[in-house]
Amino acid sequence: PLIISLTDDGEMIIYIDGAHAVHSNARGHSGLFATQGKGAMISVSKKLGVATVSSTETEIVSVGERLPKCTWFRYFRLAQDASDQPDVLMQDNQSAIALQSRYPYSTRKGSEHIHVRYFYAVDKLENNEIVIQHCPTEKMVADYNSKPLQGKLFWDMRNIIMGLSLIHI
Repeated sequence: PLIISLTDDGEMIIYIDGAHAVHSNARGHSGLFATQGKGAMISVSKKLGVATVSSTETEIVSVGERLPKCTWFRYFRLAQDASDQPDVLMQDNQSAIALQSRYPYSTRKGSEHIHVRYFYAVDKLENNEIVIQHCPTEKMVADYNSKPLQGKLFWDMRNIIMGLSLIHI
């Protein structure tokens, strides 16, 4: 069974990850896991809508395609008188963090092709709705939804999503 419980601070932690060019048509796959303590409030696994040319672009497109669902959930929580603190977006790709945190100053010749619509996170950062933090790959819970995991890592991530264990950051 899925077990959901909230922490006292009610902080929303969002894990979004992308796997680059894993499908036969060179499209990537993205995973989303969002929690407010224990168990998955939102858990999504989906093929990306466009082909990307790098793992950094795959991460940015994954955030652009998955974060709107979390934004809707944020507005729902605010309508229920929840805290207005920013949600925490966990990313394991340092280049994607740099591009999103310092846009447009971080875009150069190698990244200018990325369509502006995928910089959805930039707008949320500027409005103080999210903050981005680096998350080591071995703790990226969204990997469960974006790529095949094996052994202990599979069971650990499954238990976190099902609410059988807590996330240890």
